Amino acid sequence: MDRSSFLPDEVRNYIVSFLSVEDAMRVSAVSKLWRNACSSLIRLTFDEVEFLERGYTVANFRDFVDEILFRHDGSDVLEFHLRVMIDDIHVTPRRVIGWLFVKSLRLFSVQIEGPVLFKLPSLEKIYMNDVIFTNDEVLQNLISSRACPLLQEVEIQSCVIGGPALVIANPALLSVVVYDEEITELKIFVPKLLKVVCHCWSMPIIPKNNLASLTDVAAAAGVQEILIGLINVKTLCFNSIFIEYLCWGEETLVSRLPLCFRNVRSLCLELFDSYKHFEVLKLLVRSCPDVVRLEITAVGQVC
Repeated sequence: MDRSSFLPDEVRNYIVSFLSVEDAMRVSAVSKLWRNACSSLIRLTFDEVEFLERGYTVANFRDFVDEILFRHDGSDVLEFHLRVMIDDIHVTPRRVIGWLFVKSLRLFSVQIEGPVLFKLPSLEKIYMNDVIFTNDEVLQNLISSRACPLLQEVEIQSCVIGGPALVIANPALLSVVVYDEEITELKIFVPKLLKVVCHCWSMPIIPKNNLASLTDVAAAAGVQEILIGLINVKTLCFNSIFIEYLCWGEETLVSRLPLCFRNVRSLCLELFDSYKHFEVLKLLVRSCPDVVRLEITAVGQVC
């Protein structure tokens, strides 16, 4: 029996933490005392390209990653590096997402098929651009509190969500950003929400008791109904579509706006070169008496 046999588990785990994943796997086969060498690795690096260059197959790589993550005890991972070539057989998008320990995830131009249940316990931020979800429940599951209990930021841009409606109801969320004109119904049920950016053709449905926490709002068409509840908002950004929406109908503009946004410090507006838009500008400035930053972008001819 060598001296390492007398080392405490904490010391053995610390030593193993400096090894590569492959070397840690070899050490775990040395003796029973080291069989849990892979269970608490704090640095995990998986590179499919290097794996294939050493003569292994894609299936070997998949099984290797599965084995390492199955053995891991769920302790903190400080570094996680993954380089893969996604395919439809061995390394599918669904399997890759299931591997992730990351705090921030960006998905670009991939297709995720359902039904599937996700588990990303460390994820705090997710950004999706041009992602196709073949089932409307897949996206709902991905951003749910069951899959991502620590999720704070969600951004969805130009995605196919598998249906016309989207419900966001993760109580841990602080920021929701949606740039998607195909979504006909957006519901946000988040009690401590701080930021909403909505560029959809439909008005987001947000309960009144969820509006008071908002401090940062950017909106497109059809959301003036929620303005009255924004008592603590500090940043307002409205694009030209929203401003144009305020100009519709026979009612006066004053009747469509709250009398005062006392807490607003930053006001960003995108305006058409028109008399009505200029009137909206005057009313918004008047409604924000303590604003310190005013940014105006003219669309078309300069105002």
